[in-house]
Amino acid sequence: MAVKDERDFYTAPEAIALLRSVGLSESTFYRWVREGIISKQLPPGRQRGARYPKKEVEDLIEREGTDHPTEESEGEEVEPIGVTDWIRASDLPYVLALDYELYGPANYVDMSITRTWWEKNPRMCRILYDGEDRRYIWGALTIMPLAEETIFKLLRGEMEEREITADDIQTYEPGGRYYGYVASAAIRPEHHHRLRMLIHSMLDFWCEQYPDVRLEKLYAYAASDEGLGMMKHLFFSPRYDLGENAFELNPYRYNPSPIIQSFQECIKERAEAANQQGKRPKLVFRLATRDDQEEEYELAQRIFGPATHDLETRLRWYDKNPEMDYVVTEDEEIVAYLNLMPVKHETIMAFMNGDIRGWQISTDDIEPFAPGRPLECIAMAMATTPDAPEPERKAYSATLLHGMANVLTSFGERGVEITRIYATSATPSGISLLLHAGFLETGTRLGKRIAFLLDVQASDLPLLRGYKAALSRFQNRTAVAGSNHQ
Repeated sequence: MAVKDERDFYTAPEAIALLRSVGLSESTFYRWVREGIISKQLPPGRQRGARYPKKEVEDLIEREGTDHPTEESEGEEVEPIGVTDWIRASDLPYVLALDYELYGPANYVDMSITRTWWEKNPRMCRILYDGEDRRYIWGALTIMPLAEETIFKLLRGEMEEREITADDIQTYEPGGRYYGYVASAAIRPEHHHRLRMLIHSMLDFWCEQYPDVRLEKLYAYAASDEGLGMMKHLFFSPRYDLGENAFELNPYRYNPSPIIQSFQECIKERAEAANQQGKRPKLVFRLATRDDQEEEYELAQRIFGPATHDLETRLRWYDKNPEMDYVVTEDEEIVAYLNLMPVKHETIMAFMNGDIRGWQISTDDIEPFAPGRPLECIAMAMATTPDAPEPERKAYSATLLHGMANVLTSFGERGVEITRIYATSATPSGISLLLHAGFLETGTRLGKRIAFLLDVQASDLPLLRGYKAALSRFQNRTAVAGSNHQ
């Protein structure tokens, strides 16, 4: 079999440079590769160093990188070329006209306000327009980086979009993690089929920033049929605790949408590239999935030995309450985890007194994280991998505790009242982690295990301040709502 000449191929950097020369992005290149539009070939006997046929790359550049069709049949109506770009000051009148036309004056935000938004962060709004004339704007997608609490106020109806100031808007900085508020996804009906292109262009930007800048979650308010359709198409999850029309999307969890899957593949490739260049991806704190249970079990065996809870028990617990388990990953590998289990009081006392062990806790004893009555929890396990140096393990612990502080704050927003958290540990690393988290020894020893308690209401730990403030706001709102109905 003849070996193809190396001169017939581009390396990835060469192909990307060519695409950029005609206004196409690196993410577009990798998306074409994933979709099989550009074929990928590895040199014989090698796992890396993929190459890409020049003809395929050049043909795509010729077709996609121009602002006009290359051939037209006489008398045939040619669909105009759509182009996406970041909004410019000169675009504002046309974008506002689009919003006014589609949504009416009730949802119109004055240009004097929106101009300050774009001046603060010009990477919030992507527009889709006629490649022949930029004034013909077909659609616009605005995702605003805001503090999560500000987003929650918007979704709860405590704040209107026109009240957002430039001070509320965040700018993208290296090392930053951001929550995005989908303020607008406007598209003219005759160009609705191009909405995918607009969404891709925004997600391409987020992928290109990874891992230096990371999108944590997207939030949206959808009241119209079109908005609800978009939430369904991208598999946003409802947040009824925030509002009837509030939605949330974690772009890193499994999602059937091809658009989101394409973004996830792009992120994976960026992470692999960062590793190869010696630039490690950042630590990621997230809610564990059912698929994580086996890897978490294997890590627990390395730390605790055969005494750890078996995989079957972990899966039963997860199925009863999937909000109990959290992990920290580095390069997609679990390096730390925490199980926070809400359990009936009498079962907790039996566990803390040594009458039962953890694996004997039945799913009937596990409660949901729900408002309505106080909960007590067991920190069933809190550990970091033993395979890393001490400085790295400290970083894993800090990421785990910081992430849990945010989780607890979200519980407070939902009105989940946690009064006490119990724990036991026999390992030096586990004891250190509990003490660092603010737990106090109860004085009880269960063989080699030491018992700990964190009194949430009495504690003034920084870890709990966000949770306690959020819970207080929820209780105040509930009290006011109750008094108004009397």
